[in-house]
Amino acid sequence: MPVYVNCPHCEHPQVVPAARRGRVRFCRQCGRPYRASLTSDTAEPIHAESLADLQGRLGGRPRVYILAA
Repeated sequence: MPVYVNCPHCEHPQVVPAARRGRVRFCRQCGRPYRASLTSDTAEPIHAESLADLQGRLGGRPRVYILAA
Protein backbone atom coordinates (compact mmCIF):
# COMPACT_ATOMS: atom_id res chain seq x y z
CA MET A 1 0.00 0.00 0.00
CA PRO A 2 1.52 3.37 -0.93
CA VAL A 3 2.35 6.01 1.65
CA TYR A 4 1.54 9.68 1.24
CA VAL A 5 4.22 11.95 2.73
CA ASN A 6 5.37 15.56 2.38
CA CYS A 7 8.91 16.38 1.35
CA PRO A 8 10.76 17.50 4.49
CA HIS A 9 12.56 20.21 2.50
CA CYS A 10 9.75 21.92 0.54
CA GLU A 11 6.53 20.26 1.86
CA HIS A 12 5.56 19.02 -1.63
CA PRO A 13 3.24 15.99 -1.36
CA GLN A 14 4.77 12.71 -2.51
CA VAL A 15 3.47 9.19 -3.07
CA VAL A 16 5.93 6.51 -1.95
CA PRO A 17 5.23 2.92 -3.04
CA ALA A 18 5.43 0.28 -0.32
CA ALA A 19 8.49 -1.29 -1.93
CA ARG A 20 10.41 2.03 -1.76
CA ARG A 21 9.87 2.72 1.95
CA GLY A 22 13.14 3.13 3.83
CA ARG A 23 15.11 3.90 0.66
CA VAL A 24 16.42 7.22 -0.53
CA ARG A 25 14.14 9.12 -2.91
CA PHE A 26 14.38 12.50 -4.55
CA CYS A 27 11.64 15.12 -4.42
CA ARG A 28 10.06 15.84 -7.79
CA GLN A 29 9.78 19.54 -7.03
CA CYS A 30 13.00 20.57 -5.26
CA GLY A 31 15.21 17.59 -6.22
CA ARG A 32 16.61 17.09 -2.70
CA PRO A 33 16.91 13.61 -1.14
CA TYR A 34 14.74 12.21 1.65
CA ARG A 35 13.91 8.83 3.13
CA ALA A 36 10.39 7.62 3.90
CA SER A 37 10.02 5.92 7.28
CA LEU A 38 9.45 2.18 7.44
CA THR A 39 7.01 2.38 10.34
CA SER A 40 5.14 5.68 10.04
CA ASP A 41 3.89 8.08 7.37
CA THR A 42 6.76 10.54 7.75
CA ALA A 43 9.88 11.42 5.79
CA GLU A 44 13.27 12.39 7.14
CA PRO A 45 15.60 14.71 5.23
CA ILE A 46 19.01 13.59 4.04
CA HIS A 47 21.48 16.44 4.11
CA ALA A 48 23.69 16.12 1.05
CA GLU A 49 25.17 18.85 -1.11
CA SER A 50 25.57 16.75 -4.25
CA LEU A 51 24.96 13.28 -5.62
CA ALA A 52 28.60 12.36 -4.92
CA ASP A 53 28.16 13.47 -1.29
CA LEU A 54 25.00 11.38 -1.07
CA GLN A 55 26.82 8.28 -2.34
CA GLY A 56 29.54 8.85 0.25
CA ARG A 57 26.99 9.13 3.06
CA LEU A 58 25.14 5.99 2.02
CA GLY A 59 28.31 3.92 1.68
CA GLY A 60 27.95 3.40 -2.05
CA ARG A 61 30.98 2.53 -4.09
CA PRO A 62 32.01 4.99 -6.79
CA ARG A 63 31.38 3.84 -10.33
CA VAL A 64 34.36 3.14 -12.55
CA TYR A 65 34.07 3.39 -16.30
CA ILE A 66 36.60 1.76 -18.64
CA LEU A 67 36.82 3.25 -22.11
CA ALA A 68 38.20 0.87 -24.71
CA ALA A 69 40.09 2.45 -27.57
